Amino acid sequence: MLHRMLEHHGLWERFFSKLRFIVIDEAHTYRGIFGTNVAYLMRRFKRICKYYHSQPTFILSSATISNAVELGETLIDGPLTLIDKDGSPHGEKYFALMKNDPKRSTNQQTIELLAECVKYGCQTICFGGSRKLVGLISKGTVNLLSKEGHPDLMNKVEEYRAGYSPEERARKEKLLKNGDLLGVVSTNALELGIDVGSLDCAILSGYPGSMMSTWQQAGRAGRKNTKSLVFLIAYNNPLEMYYVERPAYFFTRPIEKAVIDLQNTEVRRNHLYCAAYERPINPREDSKYFGSDLESFITDHCSTWLFQNADGIWYYRAKIHEKVSIRGIFEETFSAVASKHFKDPETLTKSQAFREVHEGAIFFHNNEKYLVTKLDLNTRVASLQKVDAPYYTVALATITVDILSEDSMGFGEFELKFGSLAVSTQYDGYMVIRDGGGVNDRHPLNLPLNTIDTKGIWLTITSEIVNEFRKNGGTYIEKALKGIEIITQLTISHFILSDPRDIGVYSGAHPKNPRDFIVAVYDDYKGGIGIAYKLKESLPDLIRLNRDFLERCSCKDGCPACLYHSKRVEKDSVNKNDTVILLSVLEKKMMNRL
Repeated sequence: MLHRMLEHHGLWERFFSKLRFIVIDEAHTYRGIFGTNVAYLMRRFKRICKYYHSQPTFILSSATISNAVELGETLIDGPLTLIDKDGSPHGEKYFALMKNDPKRSTNQQTIELLAECVKYGCQTICFGGSRKLVGLISKGTVNLLSKEGHPDLMNKVEEYRAGYSPEERARKEKLLKNGDLLGVVSTNALELGIDVGSLDCAILSGYPGSMMSTWQQAGRAGRKNTKSLVFLIAYNNPLEMYYVERPAYFFTRPIEKAVIDLQNTEVRRNHLYCAAYERPINPREDSKYFGSDLESFITDHCSTWLFQNADGIWYYRAKIHEKVSIRGIFEETFSAVASKHFKDPETLTKSQAFREVHEGAIFFHNNEKYLVTKLDLNTRVASLQKVDAPYYTVALATITVDILSEDSMGFGEFELKFGSLAVSTQYDGYMVIRDGGGVNDRHPLNLPLNTIDTKGIWLTITSEIVNEFRKNGGTYIEKALKGIEIITQLTISHFILSDPRDIGVYSGAHPKNPRDFIVAVYDDYKGGIGIAYKLKESLPDLIRLNRDFLERCSCKDGCPACLYHSKRVEKDSVNKNDTVILLSVLEKKMMNRL
């Protein structure tokens, strides 16, 4: 809304001229690519306020963040004073850490627990890590309540996530606040301070990926002075089992730091275009808002005939705001349509569409399953048909990486590389998975290649390291690399605050030196967002933690609690012993001569 207000700021002259306070609630959510966009939006906002002769005071609030001042000052580009005395009302909270039951999936345990809470009349919110998982849990809970003879409770459970229309979200929020819903299954869309009243119970289906999100989600229950109950049901993977087996460590672990990186060229350029449309840019005056290198940045990165220079002043000659996404980097959107069954189409990004509404996919909407009969890439519309299918689908992707530029830093005998990468993703197939577990079938997909230029760090596994790996008893270097890739996807969140969708991990042949290999960690956004770089200093600790997790697992050849935690890991594609040997070789090289 604010982004579009600035486009027509002349209509809001009285508002801007009399503005005294700007309050930013839930400030910790403005991180990653969203935070970068909002940071530039705040700079544009302050620039327009100055034009109308106002200097509003910023007030930021956040319940769960360890670097509040650092994040806030980057966000608003100004000084802040910290007030950290907690005066919020809250009752006793009972927190249960639950191990994974090997006889049942975490999803099934979540479904059974949510159904039990609903039967007892406990108003409960359940968090799932993805849109697909939310659909599976919500649908499974409704089916279980019906099977157990509680048809009157079936309409008391609904799902909540991004993609619904504002009207549909408002309807669900009202039902929850009024007590008409006893169970709601949500992505992190309800993690924030949407007023849904005081809930009795929160269920976290799997560790949310950060302590910040853990306490935000747990805080949705018992928000006043009432007692509340929180369950965290661990997935059978090394990171989550590590926390569940060490509750003292879990409950004393510090909240992570949030990251905003202002160096994303794409985001900065888009906001400069918007700013120049709002008011012409004078680099001498506006560098205080957009950086001391503003003039050289415009010269190097803003080459379009719509962005014109007249006597050193820059103008943008067309409307641009509606093309600039504040929540990401501009990406064409797709619509999922089932005209006979839901009124408003669901919206998805291009990458979401390739994963979730490819032809043959099962898509969840309001506790119902829909089969995607067609994905039209020209109109960007997916056609859906309601089905009663005993399965769901998971898209498969092949990733390739190319190195565009690189720098290095040393750890003992080892050199870590970092720089620009071109990452290409090809969604080339999907799995059909039975609701009760187990892969039914695989089908090919024919979708376009999607390539982004981004930032990342990577380990170069040279022929010398491979030789040492073999001297220490290693056999399959490719399986060891794949093992490092898989375990790193889990352990990254131990060191940096990131959403799983923000970061990608790749292992394979070195794109420049075919005799060598690489393991790369990269920002999964065009231009990068500064998260992968935060791992640079933690590399030795990351390698050590990976090895420790694998060695602590009592299995011999890898199991669902370590390397086979995901259905996407192919049988015999990894080797636990080889992975541990390669990690030990890397750790030794990093420790030498330190």
